[in-house]
Amino acid sequence: MNGYTKYLAGGALLATTALASGTVSAATISNATITLGNTSGTLATATTYNLASNLFGGAAGTFGGGSSLKIASLTITLKLGTAQSSQRSYWITLTGAEFDASNSGVTATKAQLDATGAAASYTDLQAVTTAMTVYSDKIVIEPAATLSTIAAIQVTGVTIKNMQALATAGASVTVAAAVYNTAATTTFETATATPVLTSVAGGSFNIAATSVAASSGASPPFSAFSESGAKTASIGYFSLTDATTVGTALTTTSAGVYLSTAEIKVTHSALTDPAIDSVTISTNGTNVATKSAAQVSSGVATFTLAAPKPSGNVYTIEVGFKGTTAITGGSGTLTITPTAVSPSSAFAAGTGALGAIGSGALVAQVNIFQNSQAQFSSFLRVTNNGTTTGAYTVVVRNGSTGTALGTYTGGSVAPNASVQLGASTLESGATVTASSTVPNYTLTVNANFAGYVQHLGFNGSALSDLSGFRKGAGTSIPAP
Repeated sequence: MNGYTKYLAGGALLATTALASGTVSAATISNATITLGNTSGTLATATTYNLASNLFGGAAGTFGGGSSLKIASLTITLKLGTAQSSQRSYWITLTGAEFDASNSGVTATKAQLDATGAAASYTDLQAVTTAMTVYSDKIVIEPAATLSTIAAIQVTGVTIKNMQALATAGASVTVAAAVYNTAATTTFETATATPVLTSVAGGSFNIAATSVAASSGASPPFSAFSESGAKTASIGYFSLTDATTVGTALTTTSAGVYLSTAEIKVTHSALTDPAIDSVTISTNGTNVATKSAAQVSSGVATFTLAAPKPSGNVYTIEVGFKGTTAITGGSGTLTITPTAVSPSSAFAAGTGALGAIGSGALVAQVNIFQNSQAQFSSFLRVTNNGTTTGAYTVVVRNGSTGTALGTYTGGSVAPNASVQLGASTLESGATVTASSTVPNYTLTVNANFAGYVQHLGFNGSALSDLSGFRKGAGTSIPAP
């Protein structure tokens, strides 16, 4: 077009986001002015507002998984390079979205040439007697033949919806214009499509695991992560990658934090360990959130993190143990769920594995181990079939509830050697008092050597190996 077309979004961009928490928030973004060209034919740089493409999940053109995103009360001004007769057909076309054809509030005004014959001023806008039709892809304006020469037409109250194009990062919603004769067979002027909104890749979470093992040199063995008694270790970390520069208004772009809060859920089997003391999130050496053992429920610690920072900030997940009983270890996952986001940038939920906490080279469990008051006797046999001498611990638990009652700390076991412990020995070493209310125990064995354990039952005349995974349940072997 020999002139310029000016698109003024004087209204508001209304966005409703269905958030993961079940709440709904609204946001308003306004003040868009996009200019294409001028009377000398040069082009001006248009500021295009960016939205994150993953805001448009689900059905085409939906926002936040269900609610519609709209530009409401939009004003589009078509300023002509050459004054046109009223006997023209003025088309404003849209791609990547739809005009709301059901909106009855759309009106049109026109501007005539001023006294000096220069391009029309916006102070000379007058109501248009017009045949105006709003379609989903265009607005067609045909002023009455009695009007004088027209230099600008302005349409107000326009609504743009169903921005399906923005589901693909890099795609745009664009507006263009053209002036035709009334039969639309001759073109007098055109305006190249100008982006109004462009989508960019949304933010993302990066999750990585770090594994750690309890130390046999700790005192008691396996109660800490080093011989010096380090009780805290990292099991993983996460960071945020923000979207590229996005808008805070339709004429202003900036880089910033668009994630207000996030739910951080640490699910790890080690959090059910009686030895657990705390779970902490830290960044740059500073703790930003902590949960005590009492605040951990069924192996899950849940945090709400305010304004997590992108770019260069790494958040470390650390677990702390009491250091008085052996660590049983385990593995788990980290789940991050955005709970409040700006409509300009979205973060999809992220899930990743956390590191395992190793409690030793040998971890085994024995069930239905009879207490020392039982009619039949139970024995625990621990065998070292590795190549180095090592130590072991036995956590004694209530066989019905799993509650830890105490920890037995064993001595050294040489390669290819075994130790055998009766119930009374375990009870004494773990300071557990035999009771009829707890007729049997669950034993968790941790050792820093390769090997295996056996559960042996003695009925007064024969010793039976109850470890079905090794010899077959109930296999009789000679009594010691």
